[in-house]
Amino acid sequence: MLWWNLRRLRSSDVQTRRRAIKGLSRSRNPRALAALMAALVDESHLARKEAAQALGEIGDAQAVKPMINLIEDSSHHAIVKAAVGALEKVLVRVAASVVSKDLQSAAALSDVGGIYYERGEGAAWFSEARNATPWTMDCSQVRRLARQELTRRGLSSDKPISLATQKDRKVYGRTSIRSR
Repeated sequence: MLWWNLRRLRSSDVQTRRRAIKGLSRSRNPRALAALMAALVDESHLARKEAAQALGEIGDAQAVKPMINLIEDSSHHAIVKAAVGALEKVLVRVAASVVSKDLQSAAALSDVGGIYYERGEGAAWFSEARNATPWTMDCSQVRRLARQELTRRGLSSDKPISLATQKDRKVYGRTSIRSR
């Protein structure tokens, strides 16, 4: 039913896309893997989270770079948590087959953070001070796994740091925490 799940993935309904992602996660077809990686940029945070979890269960080395991009670009706690967990699973399973460039990106991955706004009602909802909860996602396990594999290959885990990361480190200290 690969064709059916690929078709449902183009639906305007979020729940239909989520069911399609669950269906695709059971397939080992390369087209399913490509569709799941494309779902990491879905407009719905629920679909992105579901796609990250599915890619973690599949454990394919091609998914490393798209998941790193998801972690770096997302400010939604649940998505980042799912993507970090999935990336850890992939690196544990297939680190030996991951492209060195992607491993270097994973080794340089900074901790990610943001602000979670709780739902509220009435006038108090507009007060950020009452509803804002900062969060930070620790990516040290991902960095450790990537560095371990790079060391095994005899490669350096040093990767040029982007200007944005350098700026973040100046503002926030040694560990970069980006809030959005």
